[in-house]
Amino acid sequence: MDGELTRGEKVIRVSYYVIITIMTLLAVGYLFGDDRPFTDTYGFLWLTGALLVRSVYDFYHHVKKGHKNWVIFDVSFMILIVAVMVWTVW
Repeated sequence: MDGELTRGEKVIRVSYYVIITIMTLLAVGYLFGDDRPFTDTYGFLWLTGALLVRSVYDFYHHVKKGHKNWVIFDVSFMILIVAVMVWTVW
């Protein structure tokens, strides 16, 4: 499958995995490593942010391949994630 990817797409894929890994590690650190006030909120925001990045990446691939039904699902999921993030901060 990597043979059909362009150089730019490979860079995007590697950047995506690095970003998701860092955001997940930050979320775990905030959720389980610290007991100061609001660290659980920060951890939850990092975790939902990682889900949002993943949804954007999936959206990009579904648009590129022309999967219209998945695009609708991706947009709905991104709206839900943003709503959860706003609700968490509120």
